[in-house]
Amino acid sequence: SATVERDLHELWKTGLIEDARVTRESAPGGIVLTFELVPREAITKVTLAGAPSSIPSEILSALLPTAGLDDAARNWKVDAALASELRPFGYRHASATHRIDRDPATGATLTFTLEPGALTTVSDVKFTGLATRDAKKIAEGLMTKPGAPVSEDALDRDSS
Repeated sequence: SATVERDLHELWKTGLIEDARVTRESAPGGIVLTFELVPREAITKVTLAGAPSSIPSEILSALLPTAGLDDAARNWKVDAALASELRPFGYRHASATHRIDRDPATGATLTFTLEPGALTTVSDVKFTGLATRDAKKIAEGLMTKPGAPVSEDALDRDSS
């Protein structure tokens, strides 16, 4: 009924449940409605796995949520932010996922796992429009070098 659907919606709005289901059974004088609720887990620990050692840990750690109630929408946003944070370091195809491991005794652990993908490197740096000796002189001053990871920061500095 519309009333039961509204009540389910109100339960969801509390932010305290992860899932809910309503069952009904006949009883003398009417029916008994049972709201079967699955509480949202309290996250007691947040961890990060798979981060490349070349990335300063404080950059990624700053993106992690603190312990508290599980928030699926926030976790998906953190996945995207973590992957995005690897791109300036040359991991242009990075991705991140999360999972929750539940333990009734100790609470739930939220783990974000990074898949950095292949490191994108500069295969060559070429110049047109200059004499060879001038191009070599300019290349010495650039941060972008063959074999170096493609750093968005270095590309931005070199192109400005």
